[in-house]
Amino acid sequence: MGYSIGYTQTKKKGTVAIIHTSFRRNGKVTSARCGAIENIEKLKMEKGAGFERYLKETADQIYSNWEKSLKVTHTFVRREGEECTNAEVVYTSQAYLRNVFNAIGLDETLRDLRSLSKGKWKFDLAEVVFFLISKQIIDPKSKLDAFLKADEYLIKPDGLTVDSLYDCLDVLADHLDLINAKTYKKACKYLDKKSNLYFYDVTSINLSKYVKESEIVGFKKGKEGIFGPLVQIGLLCDSNGLLVGLLVFKGNASEQPSLKEQIINVFGVQKAKQIVLCTDAGLCSVSNKMLANRQFKGYVMTQPLTYKKVPEKIRDWAVDGNFEYKGRKYTISEILDGYRKALENGDEDEIKRLKNRVYSKSRWYISKVKIYSDGHEKLDSLTEATAKDKESKSIGRLKEKDIATPEKKGRRTASSQVEFAQRFVVTFCLKYYLKQLEDLENDIEKAQNAISTKKDISKRSSNDFTRLLERHATTSEGEVVEETATSLLTERIEYERSVLGVYCQATNLSDSPETLFYSSRGRWIIEDIFRENKTALGLRRVYLHTEKHIIGHFEMVFLANTVLRTLIYKLYNTLKMNCQIGKMDKQNEDYFSFDDICEELRKLKGFIQEDTNEVKCVNTLRAKNALNTLMAKTFKYSLTMSTRTLDEFMKFVK
Repeated sequence: MGYSIGYTQTKKKGTVAIIHTSFRRNGKVTSARCGAIENIEKLKMEKGAGFERYLKETADQIYSNWEKSLKVTHTFVRREGEECTNAEVVYTSQAYLRNVFNAIGLDETLRDLRSLSKGKWKFDLAEVVFFLISKQIIDPKSKLDAFLKADEYLIKPDGLTVDSLYDCLDVLADHLDLINAKTYKKACKYLDKKSNLYFYDVTSINLSKYVKESEIVGFKKGKEGIFGPLVQIGLLCDSNGLLVGLLVFKGNASEQPSLKEQIINVFGVQKAKQIVLCTDAGLCSVSNKMLANRQFKGYVMTQPLTYKKVPEKIRDWAVDGNFEYKGRKYTISEILDGYRKALENGDEDEIKRLKNRVYSKSRWYISKVKIYSDGHEKLDSLTEATAKDKESKSIGRLKEKDIATPEKKGRRTASSQVEFAQRFVVTFCLKYYLKQLEDLENDIEKAQNAISTKKDISKRSSNDFTRLLERHATTSEGEVVEETATSLLTERIEYERSVLGVYCQATNLSDSPETLFYSSRGRWIIEDIFRENKTALGLRRVYLHTEKHIIGHFEMVFLANTVLRTLIYKLYNTLKMNCQIGKMDKQNEDYFSFDDICEELRKLKGFIQEDTNEVKCVNTLRAKNALNTLMAKTFKYSLTMSTRTLDEFMKFVK
């Protein structure tokens, strides 16, 4: 290696000499800045003829110091009076992850796959998957990066190769349903947690622009506003956020049929009559309702109040204000008047009570729906059900053959008409009303500003402020121009005002409206999992190309999330806190969030030093803190103790 000197001009320090070098790291040529010498003009005046010699000597010293900084040498006490040098820093936090990895049966499940599938792979699947999971949690980057930085990890597979990292993704893709089923069962047993409430939702992920369209890759504009190759992920989890099932399907396909495919993959034809399924409005088709009723105890699905989903008379009934709370009827105007009066009186207790109340009503209806060969549904009629209808027109009396129709190409044809009873549960909550009112007022202000400034609104989504605008994209002569707004859609604004705070659900259950409301509101759990995976575990960073690699990568990320959630729940159990991740009171001094624990795992490092006979291990890089102490108490092992041999260490992690 050598160095070169370049010059740059700055306002504060005048001419600055930059000392930089190029070198090879992990088989790749890279460059680095070693340092700088400032105020070159001033130095020339001071040094005179000796300036060039001074510049070279100073640059040599800067380069020498930089070279020494690359050779990190640690010294720590192994025994009294004895020192160890030339130690390497590694992530010892893998020990806690390995403990959970084994406890939820992933080690056993992955080792059994070889005999079950007659696998011909030569690598240790369990070790490679654990290494990828721990790498994804600690430093979520590419598989090549995992291979190049393997020496930074204490627990890594023997004879690791790049091919083994990619090949294990193929195995995960081929057996994800089996792995998820066994892992979920073991995790529930390990944590002593059971859940009869399942959530299903879909998210989309953008891929590299070089990925070609395939069975799971479709081209569409994603939620981030980027048009390109896209895949969709269907996640089935329980109320604790533990992974039950995972489905990867085409990015530009409808999400409605994915629920049926997911249920068949996880449950087959077996019925789970103790489970209630919750979904959002994007999955509330008649076919999905009928499927959930047949397969599970029941369903709770968010029901949109738009004209395409329900007739106008149903919307009028939903927002007419005749809500009940503890046997007494209220209108929305009465609720708002009570809130304004409490504000005027400064009655904080009354304000809190009003915000926490859930006013509700429910009614059974008979629905007649046409289902077409392409899956499209058309509501023919919706009438109020009688007591006799509730008994005879049960959704459970309809068979799957009534809705399962063969796919036909070409013109859409009606295949069947179904008739069934369903219950609409409508609730009103003042807290949600105030939040939605604030959002609507902000969107109206943005829309008015777009009109006055003639802002280009060609880039838009169905949920931003542009939904409130009348748009024009051509001149009177027919010339195409930028899409601009001309006026507000007053009818749209009035409609949105009428449904503020109103929440409608479709169900076949007879539970109280409050129970159904809070059960469905628990869908924040699945959104929280998507957020965690996209921000903390690098779910968005997908540069893979083959279908199996893509599916295997997603499976590995969600398994990493399961390992982390299991670890967090184990810590909560030690604190004797029976709460959901993400819902703990942050004022609690013992509160540790998902992000807190991720950060601790990434900072928990240790030293290893190789002797001729054994490897010594000690951790002094992360001082004991409340979270570190809690981990040691939970898993009966402290990584901040004195020197350990590798054999002693591996007894803990195995």
